[in-house]
Amino acid sequence: MAHQTTDPSNPHRWVTLYLPYIDATKSQAEGRRISKEKAVENPEIKEIIEVLKSDAFPLPSKIENKSYARDYMARGRLRVQLKKSDNTLINPDFPDRKSIFMFFASQIKQLDSRKNKKQKEAADANKGKSKASGSHSNSESGRRHEDKRRKNKKRR
Repeated sequence: MAHQTTDPSNPHRWVTLYLPYIDATKSQAEGRRISKEKAVENPEIKEIIEVLKSDAFPLPSKIENKSYARDYMARGRLRVQLKKSDNTLINPDFPDRKSIFMFFASQIKQLDSRKNKKQKEAADANKGKSKASGSHSNSESGRRHEDKRRKNKKRR
């Protein structure tokens, strides 16, 4: 257990990153740990794995299939070693847990898969708008037709 050791190289003492920590759609009460401007909307564990595979992250880490206590649907967590056994930093670019959260949020924003996903959603939204505007004109013509029928009934 974590409280039974003070050795920072012990995996139980590593920094933990759950997905809600960097999720812009979550409030601080729901577990977000960084500002909304720097956070990512709906991060996925696949994206964290993609950042780890890109060799951009220089610290020892491991992915675990665990869920966040406040949101049990958010599966997956990342554990990262910050310090060596002698309590010195492994990488001075990452002095604390917040720097790790910021790093992953910024890297996920830059992923090609996320950019492609946003472009696809924007294209789908544009298609939906064009269909909606077409159906709107049909409903107006339907109303006009109903108005004509009512007027014709009154004349009889």
